[in-house]
Amino acid sequence: MRGTINGSLGAEYQKFQRKLAADFLAWQSAIVSEYARPDQFITQNFDYEWRNYSYGLQPDINQWDASRSLTVAGCDIYHPSAQDLTGREIAMGGAIARSLKKDNYLVLETEAQGNHGWLPYPNQLYLQAFSHLASGANSVMYWHWHSIHNAIESYWKGVLSHNLQENATYREACRIGADFCKYGSHLANLRKSCPVAFVLNNEALTALQWFPIHESLTYNDVFRWLFDAFYEINVECDILSENDIDLFSQYEILVTPALYSVSDTLVSALDAYVRNGGHLISTFRTAFADKMLKIYHDDQPHGLTEVFGMTYDQFTNGVNVGLKDCRFSFGDDRADAESAAPNTVRYWMELLRPATARTLASYDHSQWGQYAALTQNQYGKGSATYLGCYFEDKALLRQLLCSLCGQAQIEMPKETYPLIVRKGVNGLDRKILYYFNYSDTPRTVTYHGKPAVLLLRGKNGAGSAAADAPRAKVPSGSLPPDCPTVTEGEVLTLQDWDLAVLEILP
Repeated sequence: MRGTINGSLGAEYQKFQRKLAADFLAWQSAIVSEYARPDQFITQNFDYEWRNYSYGLQPDINQWDASRSLTVAGCDIYHPSAQDLTGREIAMGGAIARSLKKDNYLVLETEAQGNHGWLPYPNQLYLQAFSHLASGANSVMYWHWHSIHNAIESYWKGVLSHNLQENATYREACRIGADFCKYGSHLANLRKSCPVAFVLNNEALTALQWFPIHESLTYNDVFRWLFDAFYEINVECDILSENDIDLFSQYEILVTPALYSVSDTLVSALDAYVRNGGHLISTFRTAFADKMLKIYHDDQPHGLTEVFGMTYDQFTNGVNVGLKDCRFSFGDDRADAESAAPNTVRYWMELLRPATARTLASYDHSQWGQYAALTQNQYGKGSATYLGCYFEDKALLRQLLCSLCGQAQIEMPKETYPLIVRKGVNGLDRKILYYFNYSDTPRTVTYHGKPAVLLLRGKNGAGSAAADAPRAKVPSGSLPPDCPTVTEGEVLTLQDWDLAVLEILP
C-alpha cells in the first residue's frame, strides 16, 4: 500500500487509517464512559495541519467522525505572535472546532510564551484569550505551565520560564483568569450565527495530495485563501462537513474550496441549495472526481454545469497571466474593479466557456484572453460563482467577496482588518460584540446599535470611559458595577493590540 502509485488505492488506504484512529478513540471513550460520573465529560485535543503552526484541516484524522465519541470538542491552536499576530488561525481553528459537535468547544492547548520568536507583546496574550472566546471557546489552557528543562520541547516556552519565577507572561495570564472570573458568565457559551459556511472534505484534501494542484498550492492553501479574505472583511464563517447537507439552507453563502471529490448526493444538494435561493462560491478543481477519485467522464464541473452556467475541458498553469475586465456589479455591465496586477494568476487556471453565466473577469493573456476566469450564473432563485483560477491579488479577492456578500444581502461592518469584529449570543441570551485591533497602531471604531454596556477593554479596563459617562441601567448584580454605557454613534479608541467587549442591552 505504501508503495502504490495508484492514487485511488492510496487515498482509500489513508481513509482506512483515519477510520482506525476514529475507532480507537471510540473504544477508549467507551471504556472511560463505564467509569465516568454523570457530571464528567470526555474530550480530545484535536489539532490541525501543521506548518510550524496551526494551518488548516487535519489530513490524518476525519475529526467529524472521530468526535462522535466525545462529549465536548477540544483543540490545540498555535500561531505566530508578536509582529505576526493576525488572529486568522484562532478564527480558522475555532470554526473547525465549533463544527465538530455544532457547539462550544475547549481550547485544551495554546501558546503562552510559545515557540521561538512567538514571545507575545504586552497585552497580546490577553487579546488572544478573548479572541478564542469570540470564536465560541469555553476555555483557554496553556501549553504549558512552566518551560521544561530537557527533551524536544525545551524551548517551547510555557507560562513560566526555566527559572520557574513570576514574569510578564504569568502576570498577564493572572489578569486573564481574573477577568474570566469577573465576566465569564457573560462570555461563556457564545452561540454563533454566521452567514457563510465552508464545506470541507478530508477526501478532497487527500485527493489533492495524490493529484496536486501545484507544489506551491495545496487544498488547505485554497481554503485559507478564501477563509482569510472573509475574515479580513469581517464576515464570519462556519465550517460544515459534506454530511451536513441538512444545514446548507441556513447559510446565505456556501463556499466549496477545491472540492475535488464529490458524491452525486452532494452534487444534488448543492444544486438544490442554489435553486432554492442560496449563493454558492466554488473554486477550480471542484466536482472533478467521485469518492474513489475516478474522474467523471461528463462535462466539468460534474453535475453542476447548469448551476454554474459554464464548462471547461482544458486547464494549465498560470504563467505571465493577469485578470482583465473585472466586473463585480450586481446586474449591469459596469466594470467595478480595476484590472488585477500583471501575473497575478498563478499555479492553476481553467479555461472557462460560459453558456448562461456572466463573465466576471477574463484572462489577460495573448493566447488565453478569450476565456473567462471568473463567472457568475443565476440559477433558480439563487446564484453560483465559479473561480476558475488562483490569483494573488488579495485586494481584488476581498473586493469580489464584498460584492458577493452584498448580493446575498449580508450585512458587513465598515471596519476591515486589522480591526476585527466578532459577534454572538451569550448564555444569558444577550448579544455580545467584540472589537479587536490586531496592529501596533491605535485605531477607532464607531458603535452602531442599541445601547450597550462596555464589559471590558484590553488595555484600559472597562472603567476607561470618561468619569462622567452614564452607567448601564441593568438589574442589580447582573453586571459588574463599573460598566459604562455605549450608545449609537459613540467612538471607541482601541490602543495597539487592544480589544473591547460590549453586551447589547435588551
